[in-house]
Amino acid sequence: MAARGAKLLIDCEDSASKKIIAYDFDLGQWIDIVATDTDVTSNTLMIWDGAYHAWIQHNGTWWKRLNLIDYSLEDWIQDHPYPDINYQWGCHDYNGGIETFRSAVPRCMRFHHGIGSWGAMPDPGFAATPTSVPLTATYKPGQLFAVDSTGVAISSYDFTTGVWTSLTPMASGSFCRGDLCWANEFVYSGLQSPAGQFWQYDVNGDSWLRMADRPGLSGVYGRNLTWDYNDAGYLYSWVYNTKSIYQYDIAGDSWGSFATYTGTVENNSSIEYVPRIRFVYLNSGGTLVTDPLNLACQYLGEAGAGILYYLKALEPITGVTLEIEADARTDADDLLDVAPDNNGVPGAWGSSVNMGNFAENEAKPFWIRIDASGNPATSPRCARLHAHT
Repeated sequence: MAARGAKLLIDCEDSASKKIIAYDFDLGQWIDIVATDTDVTSNTLMIWDGAYHAWIQHNGTWWKRLNLIDYSLEDWIQDHPYPDINYQWGCHDYNGGIETFRSAVPRCMRFHHGIGSWGAMPDPGFAATPTSVPLTATYKPGQLFAVDSTGVAISSYDFTTGVWTSLTPMASGSFCRGDLCWANEFVYSGLQSPAGQFWQYDVNGDSWLRMADRPGLSGVYGRNLTWDYNDAGYLYSWVYNTKSIYQYDIAGDSWGSFATYTGTVENNSSIEYVPRIRFVYLNSGGTLVTDPLNLACQYLGEAGAGILYYLKALEPITGVTLEIEADARTDADDLLDVAPDNNGVPGAWGSSVNMGNFAENEAKPFWIRIDASGNPATSPRCARLHAHT
C-alpha cells in the first residue's frame, strides 16, 4: 500500500463538470481535488514536478499548476512558448526542471525551476514520450529516457553532456504514447501494437524483456504509466475509455484491477502518481527534530538548479533561520546554498535563509543547491542543515 498522503491524480476534464480528481490511498476512494476552467476539452498532460506542484496542460492553450499542499490552482510562472495541442508528453527531471515533448515532430522544451522560464533543449530525434531517473538510482542517475511515441526507438539523455544516446530499440511493434516510467532500476513501457504487450528495459544491460501483458485496453491504449515512488513495488496504468486503473506488481510480474471511476472523463485524460510530501520538522524550540539534518544535493552542470524541501513546525515558533552548518572535514559548506521559495522558484541563495515565523503545523518550502562557482566536480555533496531561532 502506498504511503500516507499519496494520491493518483487524474485530469478528469469531463464535459459536465471539469475538474481534477484523485484516488486517495488513505481513504481508499475517489475524491474531487479542484474545479478547472470550463473552456477546455481533451488532450491533457499532468506532470508531478518532484516537489509540491502538479503542472497541467489542457488542449495546448491552458497551462496551470496545482499546489499539492492546499490544492490551489494557479497560472504557470511563465507561459509555455508553444501553446500547442501536440505537446502531450512530458516528465519532471531530478535536476530542477520539467520537460514537454511534442507528439507529432521531434521537439523538446524545458522549464527551469531555478530561473523560472522555458528554454529549448536537444530532442532525441523522434517524437518522444519521456521518463526520468532519480539521482539515487544505481544506473543512469539523473538521466532522461525517451521512446518513439509511434515507433520502436529508445534514447537516453545525460544532463552533464547535453547529449542523447541511441540505445537498443524494440525488436518490432510501436510504443503506447504516454506509457513510459522508471522503477527500481528499469524502464517500463506498454505497446500499442501488438496491443497489450508490456516490456521492461534494463538500463544497465541495454536489453528488453517482455513481461505479463497489460489488461483492459479494449483496443485503446492507456494514457500514462506511473510509478509508486513511496512504496516502489507497483506501477499504475490508466485506461481512459473504460475509466479504469490497473495495478502492476513489479516483483510478481502480474496485473490486477485497482479502481474504476464512475463519472465522465474526456479522451486522453492522464494520470500521475503524487507521492507523500516529505517534510523537515521543527520542534518547539525552533530546531530541527533531527538537528543538524544531513542533506544531499547533486550538481549536474546547470547553475541555479535546486531541490525543494518543506519545513513544518510542530508548534508556534518565532524567527526561524536555516543555515548550512560549517564542516571542517569537507568543503561542502562552501558549495551548498539554501534559498527561500518564491512562488515555485528559488529566492536569493546564500549560506542561510530567514524563514520567519511559523504557526502550529504551518509548512513553508525552501531550496538547496550546489553552488556552480564552487568547483563541484566531485558531486554529489552532502552537508548538514541547521535551524535556530
